[in-house]
Amino acid sequence: MAELRKGYWVQLLPCERPDGKLGIALIARRTYAIRTDSVAVVPLDDADQPPFVEQDRCDEGKPDKAPVTLECEFVPEKPKVDVIVIGKAYAPGGKAAPEFEVGINLANRTERLRILGPRRAQWQPPKKVNDQLVPQSPTFTAPEPIKDLPLSYLLAYGGQTWWIQDERDLELAAKINAVIDQDNADKKAKQEAVKQAKAKKAAQEAKERQIQEVFAHKEASAKAKDEKLKLGDGSEGFDDEGVRIFGASASKDGTAVLSLEEFEKQQLADMARQMSEDAAAAERTVADEARRAVRRDAAGEVIEVDDGVEILTDDALAAALAAGKADQEADAARRAKDARRRAREQVERDGGTRVLEIEPDEEAPDDVWDKDLKAKLTEQDDAGKAARDKAAAARRKAEEEALARYPKIACPTNPYGRGFCVSNRREVLQRLELPQIEHPNVPLSPKDLVRDILRMDEVPPAAGFGCFPRHARPRVDHFGPPVSVLPQLEKDRDAWKRAADLEDEDQVRLVRELDKQGPPQPLRAPFFNCANLQLQWHDLRGDEAVTLTNLTKEGTLYFKLPGKALTGELDRGRGIERADLRLDTVVIETEARTVTLLWRTIYPLATWGELATYAHFIGWVLDLDVQQKRDAEWAERLRKAQGEGTAVLDLNAMPLETEPYLPPTPPEAKRGEDGVLELPKEGSYIVADDDDRWIKDAAAGVRDLDGEERKRRAEADYQKKKQAAIDALAAAEREDAERRKDVADAIQAGKPIPAKGMGPDGKPKPTKKK
Repeated sequence: MAELRKGYWVQLLPCERPDGKLGIALIARRTYAIRTDSVAVVPLDDADQPPFVEQDRCDEGKPDKAPVTLECEFVPEKPKVDVIVIGKAYAPGGKAAPEFEVGINLANRTERLRILGPRRAQWQPPKKVNDQLVPQSPTFTAPEPIKDLPLSYLLAYGGQTWWIQDERDLELAAKINAVIDQDNADKKAKQEAVKQAKAKKAAQEAKERQIQEVFAHKEASAKAKDEKLKLGDGSEGFDDEGVRIFGASASKDGTAVLSLEEFEKQQLADMARQMSEDAAAAERTVADEARRAVRRDAAGEVIEVDDGVEILTDDALAAALAAGKADQEADAARRAKDARRRAREQVERDGGTRVLEIEPDEEAPDDVWDKDLKAKLTEQDDAGKAARDKAAAARRKAEEEALARYPKIACPTNPYGRGFCVSNRREVLQRLELPQIEHPNVPLSPKDLVRDILRMDEVPPAAGFGCFPRHARPRVDHFGPPVSVLPQLEKDRDAWKRAADLEDEDQVRLVRELDKQGPPQPLRAPFFNCANLQLQWHDLRGDEAVTLTNLTKEGTLYFKLPGKALTGELDRGRGIERADLRLDTVVIETEARTVTLLWRTIYPLATWGELATYAHFIGWVLDLDVQQKRDAEWAERLRKAQGEGTAVLDLNAMPLETEPYLPPTPPEAKRGEDGVLELPKEGSYIVADDDDRWIKDAAAGVRDLDGEERKRRAEADYQKKKQAAIDALAAAEREDAERRKDVADAIQAGKPIPAKGMGPDGKPKPTKKK
């Protein structure tokens, strides 16, 4: 649990590092106030020190709708220094401006952002070039003047957008998919029938083997009993109850007794008759279901019906559709005519001038007549505006309902922002807000607005000074499972691949994709850096000067980091362990005028079980001025170099004399109790699990050559079967692509769809040689 010790919040965190090693992270945190009358920052009182951020802090809404303001600070390490600025951008001089820049200068490095006012995209109709309509790039409206703007990824490039395809392409794809789905259903039905037939045959063979085993056992038992009860002269005999044990098949009272051979024949005949009846019933059921479920019209379209529902003929169905379409067109024309009539009744225009028919009152003065005219004009304007607003709202609602039919795509680099677009459509672009925070060197241009859905790797990252989203690129590329679970994960994945049904195309496809991906990549340390790549420094001492431009109302804010170097002390019950902490996080909150620093170091840990052996677990930090510590370290290095009055040599001024290389002395040979010379083992050995006894035996000097050969043959056989399944899948995919092309050509040409395996001429397609 975190503790506040001498102004520093301190936390001990047992953790697994990205390289798989275990350790205990010592994390220290302190917040300072930024003063306007001095460049030096002042630490807050202990009572006012904000504690660690133990869970993500979201100031702009729920985590699924808005970016994280500050992430949880309990992470093992950060390879770079995160610099995060939380606040607003202010226009220079406090005057509203359509565009301006903000920046931060730290350690002789300056990073800037371009701030713009609200602006929108405008769709441009396509132009006709060589009798073809060519889409045009949209245009941007001019940014409106603003005085300030929050530094949020909600206003940077990103967001979500609709992916709208051409209606004709969608209709064609739907028809093609319907045909392909029917082909796949027929194929699966045949495969399922073959599987069921194999299963029935296997079950029948198993039953026959079982019956044969039973009769063989009875026959053996009878023969053994016969041999036991047979008289010496070979004559027939009966048991005590009068049942004949050997001889003719009848008892003393005349009851017939079946022989084992006759009983076996009768049982097999009954079983064959029952299986034949079951197979006939199953075939009748399948035929009835197929006959009830599917019907095709003259054009080859599939019509699904339920039992008892009347099916219209093709002519009747076409007539009904034509009548419905005619009614719809008539209704639309009637509504348009009514709308035009109401518009004429509301306002009449003569040469572009609105004319109101008002009966003048000769007795009324002119000012009264003017007031009445203005009142009527205002009333008419309000009514017209209300009608237009209502029509616009209805149109927008209809467009939103239409857009809801299409899938939404999230920007891979920032799902929260604005400006991301993949469809050059009016209904999308007219409601598209453009980003207000950009990198000055990479502004968004109209020609780059609409992105290619197949080239999402080219989408630029969002610009900003805040915490970059974990699930956005490029940060998410460093995410993966911990190194400790990779062996088991790879083992489970390999076990699943080997257990996959190589006759199932879906499973074979997944096996192929897993082989392409290769082993999963482990979690890498850069994932823990939460700042934007713009604001990640390789290293900071902690005493650098910071200059913020247009990030405060004053315009410029200048201060210096506190210049503290921290040394951590850890007591596990076996003495004090010291280690220097590294500054890896700087959080500047401009509205609160505070700066928060985090330092971190890691103490090694052998195993998790080692934690239970500690007498206690206490950590704290000691602070020292950066310059004082640097001077102390230099003096210590100088003292060690000088030794006891020894002169210090300038290593850069004279070459070093290196000692000649001597090979290592071989270990002394030893002999065992039996006098045999013990030689060290050489070569590579595999550390195996307890189940892999053959590997342990091989490491001990005993090799199971037959077992190794069996494993090699089994592995080669599996690889051969897997490759054959992958090749068959590739052939099926090529066949599917050809089938789709044939179906598309037939639909576009208005011809009947050819059956699978048939060409447009109705003849079987030639078989291609492998």
